[in-house]
Amino acid sequence: MAKPKKPAEMLERIGNELKLLWLQLETYQELFLIEAAKRESLLRETAPGFFAVTQVSLIESIFMRIFRLMDEAKMRSAVNCSFDALLHSLGRMPRMQRRGAKIFRLRLSLRALRKDWRWPGSQYSGLKKIRNKVLAHNDFTHHKRRGEASLWLRLSDQEFAVAQQLGSRMWGLYRQAKLAIFDFDIVEPSVSQLKERPAMLLKHLCASRYLDQLIDMGCPPPPSLSDFELQCMGEDRIRNVFAVEGGGYG
Repeated sequence: MAKPKKPAEMLERIGNELKLLWLQLETYQELFLIEAAKRESLLRETAPGFFAVTQVSLIESIFMRIFRLMDEAKMRSAVNCSFDALLHSLGRMPRMQRRGAKIFRLRLSLRALRKDWRWPGSQYSGLKKIRNKVLAHNDFTHHKRRGEASLWLRLSDQEFAVAQQLGSRMWGLYRQAKLAIFDFDIVEPSVSQLKERPAMLLKHLCASRYLDQLIDMGCPPPPSLSDFELQCMGEDRIRNVFAVEGGGYG
């Protein structure tokens, strides 16, 4: 079995996972945590089925990426890429006086995360139920309670907020580990300059509808494309999308 030779190798793998997590969270925010009337109408009138499936897939992928980073250090003889594994690998750090205090504080932070995750009454207990009963396993009792007609994962807005908070805590630990192991700081990843960012997708959908209205002689002339985008997309405003009555795992 492949094993990391030093904490730096494990940390780099964790960093890649966190960068993907940030990309997914930003994608989700731009597509679904948005002004309800305008962009929901845009998504519904262009590809409703596609975006419904995309929303569910993004949620499950975001949660599973977080859960994998919270795995135990080992499963049988296989080493996981997780924060618990990073904690275990710190025992291989050379005893360097200038890093000793930073490594000590990093160990304390990683142990606190592990304790909070394992404690049954912690704020993360609902997330662990989602992992164990829905995503990692198809728990029959849970399915029976959910009802035969319910296909999707039933979340509350609070549970998604807790997952976001846990993701932010992970990034803080990653940053702390970078400082302790590599002696340099990092900033949160940003995908705002990528052409593939979700806002560009929404702009393409707006442009398609704009052309449709230009071609349709029965419609009055639309405003300029920029004004049309503002009408369809609106301004970003965070809103709750998971407030499902009877949902939740707490």
